[in-house]
Amino acid sequence: MSNPIRRLLIIRPGGLGGAVLLIPALRALRSALPDTELHWLIAPGDRPIAALVPYVDELIETRRPSAFAWLSLAFALRSRRFDAVIDFDHRSWSTALLTWATGASVRLGFYVPGQWRAKLYTKVFWKYFAQHEAQEYLGLAGMLTPIVFDPTLEMWESDAGRSEIAEAGLPDSREAPLVVIHPGCGPQGTPLEWPLPNFAVLAHWLIQKHGAALVLTASAAERKKSADLNKL
Repeated sequence: MSNPIRRLLIIRPGGLGGAVLLIPALRALRSALPDTELHWLIAPGDRPIAALVPYVDELIETRRPSAFAWLSLAFALRSRRFDAVIDFDHRSWSTALLTWATGASVRLGFYVPGQWRAKLYTKVFWKYFAQHEAQEYLGLAGMLTPIVFDPTLEMWESDAGRSEIAEAGLPDSREAPLVVIHPGCGPQGTPLEWPLPNFAVLAHWLIQKHGAALVLTASAAERKKSADLNKL
């Protein structure tokens, strides 16, 4: 029996962290659906990561947030006649509406108690926030087709990235692991943040076990968090 899903749209725009955590689900879908065209809707800021992912056939960028831009994108997606859409966002009303607007016969997304978004999907995966985000992404992907449940994260380096590492005087990541730790999640991100002592334990383990070189980063508003972590 031939695969009835010829074109699959993946929606997860916004946030480099979310893009990285989505990679295992993209890998699983690519392996399970080798003949399916995989299209990934991303925000412009996601491109540095998304462009390196080998499991998708096309990246579709969102535009500046406005009613006209949203309607234009909705019509453009609908004209592509996707067979299935998976919305990996669990908060945005916009992504749920876009999923519905595609007109795809199969529309998957997260069900979060108290949200109405689930009514716009044909199948839902209950999100309990009890698992790692990458595992929940895999659970949602598995609603579409049987997949290999492998949450291993992957990253790829670009030539531009290696040049930036060299210019900053950091060790070559091909010789020893180079790990960047960004302990803050923005001014409103405190509920999402790991406690600093946890980061400290991880950092010491990376150094002792793998000889990693660590780099702490922070936005202007998060410098104190990184400075406090550096003392631990």
